[in-house]
Amino acid sequence: MLSTIAQLQPDGETVVANDLKMGDIQKAAAAPERFEGGQVMIFDEGGTVIGSTDSSYLGGNLAASADEAEAAGRAAREAAQGAFASDEERAKAAGKADAAEAFAAFRRGFDGGLAALRDQPGSAQAVELDGGSWYASLRQEEGYGFLVMAPALSAWAATATTWLVPLLLVELLLVYVLMQASRWMKNRELKAAYVELGQMQRRLEIALTAAQKDAAIDDLTGMMNVRSFRKAVTSLLGEMGEGDRGIFIMLDGDRFKAVNDTYGHDAGDEAIKLSAQMIVGRIRTVDLASRLHGDEFAIFLSGTDDYEVAQRLVRDINDTIAREAERRGVPSISLSAGAVAAARGDGYLDLSKKADAALYRAKEGHSGGFARADA
Repeated sequence: MLSTIAQLQPDGETVVANDLKMGDIQKAAAAPERFEGGQVMIFDEGGTVIGSTDSSYLGGNLAASADEAEAAGRAAREAAQGAFASDEERAKAAGKADAAEAFAAFRRGFDGGLAALRDQPGSAQAVELDGGSWYASLRQEEGYGFLVMAPALSAWAATATTWLVPLLLVELLLVYVLMQASRWMKNRELKAAYVELGQMQRRLEIALTAAQKDAAIDDLTGMMNVRSFRKAVTSLLGEMGEGDRGIFIMLDGDRFKAVNDTYGHDAGDEAIKLSAQMIVGRIRTVDLASRLHGDEFAIFLSGTDDYEVAQRLVRDINDTIAREAERRGVPSISLSAGAVAAARGDGYLDLSKKADAALYRAKEGHSGGFARADA
């Protein structure tokens, strides 16, 4: 169900959509298009939007307050106005800023309605959004949450003409609309609408079950995805003893855009898969590795805070990528890396920010550089 999934960025505040697939969630999120202006948001247990009718809202956090959403938008815009090593990085930052500001505007306009829905989760209610009347419902099930909204007028218009009720996740909202419409609808047509609703809900349940099983895996490389990596690293940090140490490493492909532009996206995918294989092949079973998004990866080394160990590992990964790419006859990329030592009491977001700052310095040469956070 999902053609795009949001990936948390190292700043801990923004998420961008990339080409990961996760069942059919985006079909469910897009279903309310039958109601003109309808909205569905699917979010994880932390409130991060991972599926949305409006792709600008991907990565927004419904658990954050309107003030926090606006602060995130301002921070993203300030970051977009900074210095960047390439036009591609500048464009990415501008896109993140646009998305963060769009979500902040939605969050501010829907502040009162969202509070009312939180007070009565699972129930369909009439709410206000930017001065307009909507039907909406908010619910959470098995690690996922769903916010479904339909403008009152367009919901009635679509229902009266088609009887194809597409709000898959909100039985109470659907029943309310159908009961009101039944004043002029034949019983046979009403029963048909209920049957279709039941079938669509069942397909959604099956798709979500499959999505939950695959949610921890990046389907291009088979590595942990950013969500499962963040969870696993957070768990390791929480279990650390007083003398335990680790190293958080972020890696990014050098001149990866040139590979895509020269050889095509299929060749770019092959370069990413080769890089992932060499990373996984060079770490220990006690270490963790993940594809964050695009050509960015992360590693968590357990039991050491020796930067020389981390630098040798990155050098070894780059050497094996180059040799194996030549043997296979596929394009090769080097990986620049930024590293930060981790200890008891550290948090994932703080470590990722420091490693990302070091990575920015390492990428200046675009040739497999390495930088440490405390240098």
